[in-house]
Amino acid sequence: MSNCLLIIPIGLSAGSASFSGGLVYLADQRGLKADLFIPVLQNKGALRFTKTKPAMDVAELQYYMAHNKLSSALEKIITSYEEQKNETQLFVVLGLITNEQLPYTKMINQEIATALDAKILFVMADNDPDYEKMNTLVEIRREGDGGIRPEHIRRYHVVNAFAT
Repeated sequence: MSNCLLIIPIGLSAGSASFSGGLVYLADQRGLKADLFIPVLQNKGALRFTKTKPAMDVAELQYYMAHNKLSSALEKIITSYEEQKNETQLFVVLGLITNEQLPYTKMINQEIATALDAKILFVMADNDPDYEKMNTLVEIRREGDGGIRPEHIRRYHVVNAFAT
């Protein structure tokens, strides 16, 4: 059985794709069969970090949401995940980045985490290492993501220094 870790970016320049790719590389170097799964392709640059095919692109997700078919979108994501996990011991799942065009991504991240029984790791970039400020941002985001249950959170945050 594979472990699943959902990387949720806080902010547009969190560097979540690079961080996720680095995490997969590190796991591979430690002898763990790992791969990156992209439920919804928002950034084509993320494709360089994975051998698996994204479940869908942003336009397809927008279609599902416009037609009130969240369950169909989730079904497609889960089916794609199940088809691609094979012998993978660790699947790093790239969470969705919230922006004006996709205001519902927080809800979708929560649904993906629940459906895949994923542990959650928040990733952010910040030039100011004020840890109290970072904890506040994570708490706001955690509550905005539907009040993600603490048992699903592996760590509260990781600062991606390479994204700054």
